[in-house]
Amino acid sequence: MKTDIVGTPKGIGKEALHIGDVIHWVAISDKLPPQEDNVLTYTEKGEIHVGKYRGTFWIVGNQFSFDMGEPTHWAKLPKPPCV
Repeated sequence: MKTDIVGTPKGIGKEALHIGDVIHWVAISDKLPPQEDNVLTYTEKGEIHVGKYRGTFWIVGNQFSFDMGEPTHWAKLPKPPCV
């Protein structure tokens, strides 16, 4: 697929893309997310899941983090698409 100068696939209108909406990963050691907020998690196993921090432990997917791998980074979920 050909792309234009900024990497947007040809034929996709700029209005369909949110230029600048980039995932910003935050190291767990630097800052924790707000409790109970669903966030993207990047685990020590190199996997990405939706999870939430519960104050003293993580729920990753529908499991405790020790089943899925301990999160090392987190990011806010992207906005859902416009339908």
